[in-house]
Amino acid sequence: MDEQWIRNRTLIAERLAWPDGALAVVERLEELYPRYAIFWDSGRSRGPDGYYALHRADSRCDPLFGETACDLIASMDADTARRAKLPGWCQ
Repeated sequence: MDEQWIRNRTLIAERLAWPDGALAVVERLEELYPRYAIFWDSGRSRGPDGYYALHRADSRCDPLFGETACDLIASMDADTARRAKLPGWCQ
């Protein structure tokens, strides 16, 4: 991930008043799950407060959701397992 993206995400987190620790959680999850773009949303634009992830190779899909980081991990693991069964699909 490039430095510009990291700086922009930091600014977004500050301006949208992400809860304490959310930025660090998002950064760690993206290290563990590099195929996903991960963010926190207060629910203003998508749904309930929590963590969201979009698969980088298929951003047309609805974002995965987890109220907590652990919930999002479970969603990403399930999505990865589902994608592994699709012939010719990138994981």
